[in-house]
Amino acid sequence: MFFLPDSAFFNLSTSVMADCQRVKYPDGLAPDVEIKAPLDLFEYAVDWIHQSKH
Repeated sequence: MFFLPDSAFFNLSTSVMADCQRVKYPDGLAPDVEIKAPLDLFEYAVDWIHQSKH
């Protein structure tokens, strides 16, 4: 894991991902939500926090 100056981080994997039952995911895992714009990420996170309080 590499920490970047803007407080983000970059995680580089050089192997195949697997879960605790050793099921392999050679193509990685798809995110539940893909957000590319930083402002959209912030808004999504705030909405998620507000919904989680109920």
